[in-house]
Parts: sequence; structure tokens; C-alpha cells
Amino acid sequence: MVYCLRMAERSTDPAARIIEDWADNYVPGAPPRNSLYPGAVPYLALASQWRPMTHLANPCYGNPLPSINGLAVHCTAAFPTNDAYGVANYICVPGWNARVASAHFAISGDGTVIQFIPTSYSAFAQGRGDLSWLSVEIDNPGLSPGSAVPATEAQIKSAQKLFAWVSRTFSIRPEVAVGHLCGDSAYDNITRTVCSAGKLNPGPSANAAAALNSRGLSCHRWLAPGVKPCPGAGLLGQMLDIASGAAALVGR
Repeated sequence: MVYCLRMAERSTDPAARIIEDWADNYVPGAPPRNSLYPGAVPYLALASQWRPMTHLANPCYGNPLPSINGLAVHCTAAFPTNDAYGVANYICVPGWNARVASAHFAISGDGTVIQFIPTSYSAFAQGRGDLSWLSVEIDNPGLSPGSAVPATEAQIKSAQKLFAWVSRTFSIRPEVAVGHLCGDSAYDNITRTVCSAGKLNPGPSANAAAALNSRGLSCHRWLAPGVKPCPGAGLLGQMLDIASGAAALVGR
């Protein structure tokens, strides 16, 4: 169940205030403003008097986004047993506050989409990619080729709907973006498979700038190579499923 609490103290950050106002007036299914995904729950609306929500710190909100190339997939590096409140309050927000990081969205194990940052502002998720990519954390443990745990069916369906909305809203083709071949054979093999399958995909490249400047569905590994192998082999192998499902929803 989603609860909504009116907050006594307001943030001084304009992006944070958008989320606060949405949470104050949140009605499931009601269309929010343009920078907010209609299928998401504002993270602050997950709080109740028995379950307080830690607020995302102001430094975790970035500057206005000049343009959007697409959606980048990340993993939480946690096992997907938490509900939306658990993902937001115990995994995402505390970790982000500690290292000044963030993502626009998260998807819990049951498929609930949570929004933390308006799409009109950047999040601190993928280095140089922050300037032109939205980001979604999928609650999933995989960070190495040896832990290829796939996302749940509910998570994939929610990711497909989210990417379809991103595609429609920002005039982006619902396809896998250019995958970066980082020189790690295990991940590069998956990247080649994902980016070479089907007619939607432009293919992989060893050029990091080609991945960064492409459009569509990308991931942390492709946009910030050498940082960490996020989102892991399991989710990386499902990128085509997400893009293909989004394309069917968009009608392309």
C-alpha cells in the first residue's frame, strides 16, 4: 500500500521540490507533470508513520538536463527480495547519500517503479553519461559474469513500460543503443550478442564516444567503462528483451 505524508520541511533544491510536491498530492494512476513517469511512485510517498523515509540529500540532485539520449540500466547489487519501500529506504537513498550518487528510477523485485529525480534534471549515475542519459536501478545482485542472475519477469515488464514511455516522451527509437566493447571478453561477448540480434540494434563499438553519443537503451557498463561491471551479466543479457518489449508497446 502506498501512503502519502505532507512534509513540514521543504527542500531548497528545485528538483527535490518537484518530487516533494508530487508525493504530497500523489494519487495512484493520476497523470503527474511531464518530468514524472505516470507509472512510478514518488519515493517519498512510500513513507508512513510507521515507516519513515530517508530523504535524498540535495547534493544528489543534478543540474537541468539539456537533452536526453535514452535510458541507462543499472543494478542495485542486492538480491531482489525487498519491496519498493525497502529498495528506496534501505538500499538506494542511504547508499546514494553516502557517496553523492543517484538515479532517476528504481524497480523493486515486484516490479514497482520508484522515481527519485525528475527527468528534467540529471542524476549522478554514469559519469559523463549523466549529461544526457536517464538512469534506472533494477534491484538485482549481478555485478560479475559469475553472478548472472536475471531480472524478474515483473521487473522486465516494468522496464519495458518505462523505456516505452521514455521513447515516446523524448522521441527516442525503442532500440538497444550502441554497446561499448570494453576489452573484457565475458561482457564483450554478451554485448555483441545483445547488440547484433534483431533489426532494432545499431551494433557494438570499441569506441566509448560512440556508445556515449548513441540513443536508445544503454547501461552503466557501456557509458562509464572501467568503473564497475554494472548491471551484471544477467541484466546485460536481457537488454534486448527490454528494448523489444518497449518497441511493441510503442508500436514500432
